[in-house]
Amino acid sequence: VVYTAVDKVLIERMAYREPDKLYFVWRDQSASGGLKRDWLAGPDVADLQNAGGVIESAAGMQLSVPTLSLRRDGEPLQTLMMLTSPNLFDLLGVAPMLGRGFRPDEVGPNRPAVIVLSHVLWKRLGADPSIVGAQVWLGGSPYTVIGVMGPNFRFVRHSTLGPPQEPDIYLPFGFHLADQDPRNPNLTTFAALVRVHAGTSAEQTAAAVDAVARVVNERNGQELPASVRMSQR
Repeated sequence: VVYTAVDKVLIERMAYREPDKLYFVWRDQSASGGLKRDWLAGPDVADLQNAGGVIESAAGMQLSVPTLSLRRDGEPLQTLMMLTSPNLFDLLGVAPMLGRGFRPDEVGPNRPAVIVLSHVLWKRLGADPSIVGAQVWLGGSPYTVIGVMGPNFRFVRHSTLGPPQEPDIYLPFGFHLADQDPRNPNLTTFAALVRVHAGTSAEQTAAAVDAVARVVNERNGQELPASVRMSQR
């Protein structure tokens, strides 16, 4: 496994906190005949979250395909869902326009059924300013709306990890990343976003991600070099 980190997260006009300290991380498996830019397994993302050092925090993301039906009142709407680590909004340095984001303990099989809406979906639902605390039905199951993102928050995954798609709804993972089986191809479809501490250079970031890649290689029994290549966009 070769990890690659890319500077300049998404579109610079977005109001993230210190966007120059945000990096996407993915696998480069081209040396073994695999994809140049491939997804991570859950434990890989967990390793980034536990790395410490220059890495301040890390979050995993998984975009749900196909779309799911969401209904509050009236006709159901087709929505695109992103599953994420509960710290995604904190990592980006953004807060919902209404309500709150996810708490650290709102993850795993016993997580509460809570949901954060995009601003676009909120408007499609009628732009009700009192929607926080209301119940919506997602795929036939009830969820409580805890937050609505602002109009300037339009988060999409990096285009190198698939077509840039903007989620309508955000849910915390219903599992723990470290518990996912890295040998199961159905469980290796995570993107990772990391934030490094202020003052961290690109070279220091590369070295930190490179160290995590060596841990992943050792766990998976691989002998590929764990070098990291940097590029800016």
